[in-house]
Amino acid sequence: MTKLTVVSTYTALGGQGKVLLGECDVEEITVQEVKCRVELLCSNVNVSEQSLWWRGYVLDDDSQTLRRACVGVNEGEMIDPSLESLVLFLTVPLEKYTVDEPQRPLDHVRSSSFDLLWAKHERSSASNQSTGNCNII
Repeated sequence: MTKLTVVSTYTALGGQGKVLLGECDVEEITVQEVKCRVELLCSNVNVSEQSLWWRGYVLDDDSQTLRRACVGVNEGEMIDPSLESLVLFLTVPLEKYTVDEPQRPLDHVRSSSFDLLWAKHERSSASNQSTGNCNII
């Protein structure tokens, strides 16, 4: 059995940044079932809006098992069925999770992290308030 974790921005996953989905068999659980588990634990994330990623590859066939879906372009680039843990990355449409007043849970943000949604909001707020040019790079 493999411990499955899904990570994303803290705004998409209810201020947590990750969701622990528990134990699963990567040869049996489908991409669709993973998305359903995420929706159950984070009710603001609909199955139809989710895109799951593994090592930069989108898992775009919901009917595939994780074992068959997590395959890279290089020969032999796939997950081992006896894998102890697996981390997938979740993306959702940006418009849905852009907020007017972002709340940054400082206890959940690593000091080396940089939240692009917060930076975007800060940049747009700063440009509305000042006449000078300021860019975040």
